[in-house]
Amino acid sequence: MKYALIDDDLQFHITFKSVINNYIEAFDIDYFTSSRDFLTNLNNNRINYNVLFLDIDMPEMDGISLYEHLMENDLNDCVIVYITNKSNLVYRALGLNVLSFIYKPDLNSEIGKVMTKIENVFDSRSYVSFPFGDSVLRLRKKDIISCDIVNRKVRINIINQTYDVSLKILDDVMQLINSSNFIYVNRSVIVNINQIRIVSKDKVTMNNGITYDISRPRRKLVEQTFIDANIIR
Repeated sequence: MKYALIDDDLQFHITFKSVINNYIEAFDIDYFTSSRDFLTNLNNNRINYNVLFLDIDMPEMDGISLYEHLMENDLNDCVIVYITNKSNLVYRALGLNVLSFIYKPDLNSEIGKVMTKIENVFDSRSYVSFPFGDSVLRLRKKDIISCDIVNRKVRINIINQTYDVSLKILDDVMQLINSSNFIYVNRSVIVNINQIRIVSKDKVTMNNGITYDISRPRRKLVEQTFIDANIIR
């Protein structure tokens, strides 16, 4: 994946490099001191950036204005993380399609959580293949709502459709999906955390309206995982 930091504070570039190098290769991230420099590079080199760390408060074109420019020009197919020294500026960005916010003084403590969220986003965009009779069923992970056992067969549930795949145990499904976005709610049901609509004391309701029981030992884990997945930091 390709990352970029756009921030007019050169001292923060140094700080950011020392922290981010613990998570990604140095050559995977480009550094810019202004939105204009970033856009010039984007137009000249046609680099497809996957993740942008944008300073909210910059002269000429701030991070929010840059985001709006990218949207207007259909260049917004990337994950946006806002960074700022001024926590009150976060409110200016509320309502935008932003993955997360980082308050600069908290960079060391927050970057790990943000990188995990980034990983989960791109993981959810990928595909998984299941054995399906004499063929193979290929689905986007983000489209899978849940997986359960019906008549001793594994059933994959997506919106308005189900597939009985050629698997017998859910552990095989978890191995194929290989994503922290999926979790057991009981021994017979796996759900996509990002497809949950409501978590109550002992039940989980999915976006397709299906409700599953949460087993007692898993209640706290399911609730906390759902909360963590929906927190904007």
